[in-house]
Amino acid sequence: MQHDLYSWQVIGKKFVYEKEITNGSKLIDKSIRTWLEQIEPKQRGEAIDIIFKIINETKVEKFPDLKEAWFANAKILFKSYRMLSTEDRKMVLETLSALIKIGKDNFVEEHPILKIKR
Repeated sequence: MQHDLYSWQVIGKKFVYEKEITNGSKLIDKSIRTWLEQIEPKQRGEAIDIIFKIINETKVEKFPDLKEAWFANAKILFKSYRMLSTEDRKMVLETLSALIKIGKDNFVEEHPILKIKR
C-alpha cells in the first residue's frame, strides 16, 4: 500500500512506520526482484507498457477499482488483450507467466510442506 497516499498515516509532522513487513509483502518483493533479474529490461518495459495500456481501457483510476463492475472490466481487459498483435500477446503472456511461476516457486519455497514429491 506504499504507493497509495491515502493509506499513509501521519502523526504531527512524522510518518508512522510499520514495525515489520508482512510475509506476503516479503514474498511479493522477492518475486518481483527475481523477475526483474530474469527478464530482459526491454521485454519488461514493453510488457508493462502494454499491460497498462490494456488496463487504461477500463477507465479505472486505481487498481482496487477493477473489482467494481468486475465482469464489465474483465470483458474490456480481454477484448483489449485480443486486439494486440499475436507477437505482443505472446510476449505479455510469457512475461506474466514468468512472474507467476517465480511467485509460485517462492511461495512453495517458503512453505516446504506444499512441495510435491515427484
